Amino acid sequence: MRQRVAMKAGAALIAAIVGLSLVYYAIAPSQPNPRVSLVKSVPIPGVAGRLDHMDIDAASQRVFLAAVQDGSLVVVRLSDGLVTRYGGYYQPHSVLFLSSIGELILTVGNGTVYFLNSNTLVTSSEIRLPSNADNIRLDPRTGFVYVGYGQGPAGGIAQIDPKSSQVVRTLTLGGHPESFQLDVSAGYLYANVPTLGIVDGVRLQDLKVQGNWSTGSYVDNYPMAIDPSGARVYVATWFPSTLLSYSETTGALLTHTPIVGDADDLYFVSNSNVILISGGQGSVEVVSMKGGTSSIVAEVRSASGARTSLFLQDSMELLVAAPATGTRSASLLVFSLAI
Repeated sequence: MRQRVAMKAGAALIAAIVGLSLVYYAIAPSQPNPRVSLVKSVPIPGVAGRLDHMDIDAASQRVFLAAVQDGSLVVVRLSDGLVTRYGGYYQPHSVLFLSSIGELILTVGNGTVYFLNSNTLVTSSEIRLPSNADNIRLDPRTGFVYVGYGQGPAGGIAQIDPKSSQVVRTLTLGGHPESFQLDVSAGYLYANVPTLGIVDGVRLQDLKVQGNWSTGSYVDNYPMAIDPSGARVYVATWFPSTLLSYSETTGALLTHTPIVGDADDLYFVSNSNVILISGGQGSVEVVSMKGGTSSIVAEVRSASGARTSLFLQDSMELLVAAPATGTRSASLLVFSLAI
């Protein structure tokens, strides 16, 4: 993995700061735990099956949601609850809204990456990756987007220029990447490859793997989040259902915390020591990271199968996609986080 200059000196400084922080907590009044609460539920009638990832156009309050089994792109307007469904897609998986160029990127199961006009949602161009186009991430410095794709040994990540709708380069990882996250300040991308039980560290400059670490007895590593300031990579596994925190520099396992099952999204809340997790077992959990330990400090019911979510840092809200079950229609759940 990447090395840092004066690592030993930096470690000593961090240790000193941590020591001072522990003294502060010993004498300071105890702080209330974070709280998470359901604000509203927006019905999504007529949409069946699993719901995958989403993004938002904050200006218009439109949430773009990939409905996998329904084969549709669903648009939910938070301001008035208006729902519009755009069908005809093969297993939509993920969306990314690009306000700078007025486009929405949609990935689907046959490997197609669609570029849509964000106002009309008409396709302006498309490219075809080998198969199973999935998660999308944006590098705000370069404007490039990264898309996970493929199955088995052919799984990898494509670097794409959305302005030209062209693939710049690709990287084969030997397995399908589930969640991957960018630490642009460090120039790295970290990718979960659950079929291999590893986390790959990829240099963004040339899209080359620089190293990896194993998740060991923790298997099916799906969601991921990064704390760039603390140089921590957070990974959730399905078996057992556990939140793992790793050193971004060394890959060392630092903490492990039992969490809700079937988690598919997790978020590090900036300027805090909090991780948000949405799990398909039916709850949202808040994990606090303090003094080298981690623990669940808040939990609220969501819905069975509500695995995927989107955290809005500015408003401190978590949007959770709840699929239809029995007589209950699908819905978008809006939770508020107070720290």
